Amino acid sequence: MPDLTLIEAALNGADIGIIRDEAGLDERETASLARVRLALQEAGAQVQDLDFPSRADLGTHGWGLEVLLYEFKGDLNAYLAGVEHGPRTMQEVIEANDRDPDRLLRYGQTLLHAAQGTRGDGGEAAYRLARTRDLNLTRARGFDTLFARGLDLVLFPGLRGYHLAAKAGYPSVAVPVPRDGGAQPGGVLLVAPAGADALLLAGAAHLNRVLGGVRFPKG
Repeated sequence: MPDLTLIEAALNGADIGIIRDEAGLDERETASLARVRLALQEAGAQVQDLDFPSRADLGTHGWGLEVLLYEFKGDLNAYLAGVEHGPRTMQEVIEANDRDPDRLLRYGQTLLHAAQGTRGDGGEAAYRLARTRDLNLTRARGFDTLFARGLDLVLFPGLRGYHLAAKAGYPSVAVPVPRDGGAQPGGVLLVAPAGADALLLAGAAHLNRVLGGVRFPKG
């Protein structure tokens, strides 16, 4: 069982890499990132700007859904196997949706049909190829390269980078960033190495405190 005790001043002395090559940042993302940079320095972190190492190849493959489609059927069927009242397989979910399209098919079920068309056991050659490619781009040539430089956490503006962390299998957490004058809040995404969940959560909690905490609107 991993030790998830949170260190109160987790960012003090931590090395944080801020990904700078995300294209097309909007005003909210830019303002939030600037505020977070100051907050990290106030918390005692060492901050450096970096490009994501495999960025040049992510434009072609970074958003591919092949792995999701091939894994979805087997995982969902395993989850639904314990259901006593309701659909117990992906096929039964599709059929239930088709029986009540006005209520259940607001966004369609294209992905469900695509996933249902796979074997669902992870044995297809196309799945193995896509999984190997994803791990190479996001883990071996991506986050592992950054963490090998001594970084404790990697930070993305907004929620950018969440799919890269998910493909790599590395933990991530979004931290809201309050803005002055009642403006819509922004946020950043923190990513940690595999097994560093405690550091990730402690760092997010520390950053949240330095930023002044989350302030929800009344009503």
